[in-house]
Amino acid sequence: MAGTIDVVQRTFAGLRLTRDALIFSPRMPKELRSVRFRVRYRDQLLDVDLEAGALRVTSAAADAEAVRICVSEEEILLEPGASHCFQLSRT
Repeated sequence: MAGTIDVVQRTFAGLRLTRDALIFSPRMPKELRSVRFRVRYRDQLLDVDLEAGALRVTSAAADAEAVRICVSEEEILLEPGASHCFQLSRT
């Protein structure tokens, strides 16, 4: 199962974890409607929802620092307990 979640996270969501940020470069196959997974990064538990046209990242309420999230040219600081929806270009 670890290989399956790795495919979803790294291939479909294009997830890369760096020292300073979570970086997404989504490449969702047309056959899939959506994928969801959870990842812990810098003491924040994050729910990631990816579907055609949008990627939403939701942070659980916690006592942690904001995390930097980058999708294409958009970069945000996501505070604990917050959510952000990135609009994806349809190519």
